[in-house]
Amino acid sequence: MASRPLKSRLLAGLKEVAHLYRCILFDVGSLHAGRGSGGSFWEPCAAGAICSAQELVKRDKLVAVVAGTALRSKSLAMALHGAGMPASVPAWSSGELIYRNLEGSSASCEQLLPLLKGPEPLKIFRLGALVKPRRWSEVARRGMPAIELLEKCGRLKCVLSIEDAHVCYWDAYEGDELGHWLEDAVELCSELRVPLLQPLRGAAALHALSRSAGQGYGSLENAAHNIQRLGGTVISVGKLEGCLESLGWSSELASQDILLVTPDLGDLVEAAAHGIDALLLLGSRAKGQLAAWRAKEEHQRIERRKSLSVSQRVAEDSPGLLAAANNPFLSVFRLPTLLAEATRRNAKHRAKQQAAVLSPQPNPIASFPSVADAGDENETPVSATVHPSSLLQQEAAEDVLRSLECWCAAAGVSVPAGVVMPPPILWDGQEGTALAALRSHQCLASRQVAFPSRASQKQDGYMSEMTASSTKASSP
Repeated sequence: MASRPLKSRLLAGLKEVAHLYRCILFDVGSLHAGRGSGGSFWEPCAAGAICSAQELVKRDKLVAVVAGTALRSKSLAMALHGAGMPASVPAWSSGELIYRNLEGSSASCEQLLPLLKGPEPLKIFRLGALVKPRRWSEVARRGMPAIELLEKCGRLKCVLSIEDAHVCYWDAYEGDELGHWLEDAVELCSELRVPLLQPLRGAAALHALSRSAGQGYGSLENAAHNIQRLGGTVISVGKLEGCLESLGWSSELASQDILLVTPDLGDLVEAAAHGIDALLLLGSRAKGQLAAWRAKEEHQRIERRKSLSVSQRVAEDSPGLLAAANNPFLSVFRLPTLLAEATRRNAKHRAKQQAAVLSPQPNPIASFPSVADAGDENETPVSATVHPSSLLQQEAAEDVLRSLECWCAAAGVSVPAGVVMPPPILWDGQEGTALAALRSHQCLASRQVAFPSRASQKQDGYMSEMTASSTKASSP
């Protein structure tokens, strides 16, 4: 039985889709995606990101870097230009929008209207005053917090206690440690009904990721989830709010002309809320978010199964087997086929486990088998000519992509316009065997449906041979 074809479009480089858009927005995390999540703004940008920005500028594309941070746009741009980005690439941050609204120098943001219409001067409690930075050298680079600059101008007042504040501002940076102070702040904000203002994510993105958050207080998603669960309020300002208007591009661009490059799943929701496409760098951050969502879904499924009867569990696990068992007229004809299918799946699962024991632990994305021409029906499918470890790698990569599609369906957004795995982003990367294998596997899916007997015979014969050889190798 052929698996469902993948909807995700795998890309080797940004060049494959750049000609479809007039404006490319890089999330600041995509510039350091090759070094893992949580990279500093002042660290050198990845070579592929710098090359991509340069090539886009040469082609007269509108290019900018956006970030969900309390840092102002000017400071962000200076940090990125010093890290290697072209000087002609501007930057925009959600903290800049908050600063301009509190200063009164721009049109009011809808999310900030309750604060702007409140008492004057506005009293703010800064969570950033409680953090322990990841590197103390970065504190000097950040400069004076924007909120303190507004306090000197008399626009607002910074207080030392949440009890005296009108709003609690999350101006901590990624990598900063709040420790037990965050738990205390969450409880006080909920009890005193002090809203939490955060510039890291938009409201829709925060809601999508908060559904898989646990009961702890270690991250913004967990903190927001607990505040809302206890009856508090969270005011969210996303990185795309006011971006085009502030950069002066709103009159030139439509939503379908813009592509957002990001390594974060939450940005897929935020991009969909603004009607723009997104390209996902499927790295450690996105995989971690998918793993948290799968764990939460599995926990809910287990809790739900506890209240089901035996027949309901069988119907959920194998509806065809239950239907055949309940119908005496069809059971004689259908049960042998269903049992044979169950036996085949069990044998395939055991062969996979034996291959995993005999082969070294694979990187799920790093290397894939070479592929024959997918257009020739006489060629052997990919899975019938490669080593078992390569099969495991391909299946692991497909599992990640299917989890991404399920997450997008649960969040109510379409799959990204393209997926790059693994990061970092490249401009014109040579298509490796990994992408070739997955693409050909997608092309072969429909052909395997047309020729199920031949494909299944080759697959079953190959797995039987590998099982026999694995058994001989493991015997003393």
